[in-house]
Amino acid sequence: MGVSDWPAWEVAQANTLADLRDWSPLVGLQIRYNLLDRTPERELLPMARAFDLPVVAWGLLAEGRLTGKYLRGETGRLDVDPTTGSGENNEAVVRQVVAIAEEAGWSPAQVALAWLRTRPGTVVPLLGASKEHQLVDNLGSAAVILDDAQLARLDELSAPTLGFPHDFVRKEWTTIAAYGDQWREVDDRRTTVRRYVNDAAPQPSKQ
Repeated sequence: MGVSDWPAWEVAQANTLADLRDWSPLVGLQIRYNLLDRTPERELLPMARAFDLPVVAWGLLAEGRLTGKYLRGETGRLDVDPTTGSGENNEAVVRQVVAIAEEAGWSPAQVALAWLRTRPGTVVPLLGASKEHQLVDNLGSAAVILDDAQLARLDELSAPTLGFPHDFVRKEWTTIAAYGDQWREVDDRRTTVRRYVNDAAPQPSKQ
C-alpha cells in the first residue's frame, strides 16, 4: 500500500510501527514536487530514501507554469487554482527553463520533466497531460538529457531554504563537533531508518 500527501513524520511512524509489529509497510509515496516547489526536499524526500520508498511526483509542471505559457499571456488552470503561489524566484525559474529549452531545441515542459529524472532516489513523474499533443510532448522528455551546466542553472535558482535543523547540521563546524574531524572516514553500515553522516555534506563555515 502507498500513501499520498502525508507528512513525513506520519509515514515514518507508520513504517516504524510496521517494522516493530511485523506488518506490511508502506511501499510508495505520492507527493507534489516540481522545480517551483522543492519543499519536499526538507523532510519528505530524505525520509523516502531512508525507508527505500519510491516517490510518485504529481504537479510536475506547476499548473502549467513550467510550460512558459503564462509568460506568453496564455490562460490555464492557474487562473482558477493557483496552487503553486507566487514564490520570489518563480518567474526567474520559469524563464531559465524556457531559455534552456530554446537553446537545445526542446519544449519547456520537457526540460522541467527531465530535471525531475535527475533527483536522488527513485522519483517517478506522474504525467497529467489533458490533451494528446501534451502527452506526446511529455513522453518526449525521456530523450532529454540535461548537462551539468544546465542542471546547475536550474538548481541554483530553484533551491529551497531547508531551514532548521537541516541548514544547521550541514555547517562544517557542526558536523565536526558531532562526528569528529575524521567523519569522512566513518564506514556507516546502518540500513534504513537512519541518517547517514555522508548524506549531509557540511557547508564551509562563514565564521
